[in-house]
Amino acid sequence: MYNLFDEWILSPPHLKTRVSPKGNIVTNWGFQTISHKAFNPLAKLFLINNKKGKSDSLIKNELTAKGLAYWFMDDGGKLDYNQNSKNQGIVLNTQSFSDFEVETMAFELSNKFLLECSVRANKGKKIIVISSNSYAKFREWIDPPYNTRNET
Repeated sequence: MYNLFDEWILSPPHLKTRVSPKGNIVTNWGFQTISHKAFNPLAKLFLINNKKGKSDSLIKNELTAKGLAYWFMDDGGKLDYNQNSKNQGIVLNTQSFSDFEVETMAFELSNKFLLECSVRANKGKKIIVISSNSYAKFREWIDPPYNTRNET
């Protein structure tokens, strides 16, 4: 992401650590961009009447395999962080979207990328879960060495 937006970067990537409510250390990397009209097309996809939302058929019409990889890197994670777990399920954190938007996104992800998706509650909000059964297919889509579809 840093290289993708390098023209608009204010600060280089920097490490951020925090302690989760459960006492775990969480490590993230971040950087800051300037405000620029070049971001307006992206804003139109996620701002409806100046409120966060999603445009109709966003995933169906706009999301690529590379975009799915970026989404996972920004808002994704493992379904099960237990050390010895064999579960390869993946979560996309969509808590800031309406229930209807999350259901629609899960449906579109399932259809476009042929992934087994479901919606679950997390802290009273909805998240998308990509089943452990779809992990290999998910990895094919987002990991260039495994991506046989030649899509960027």
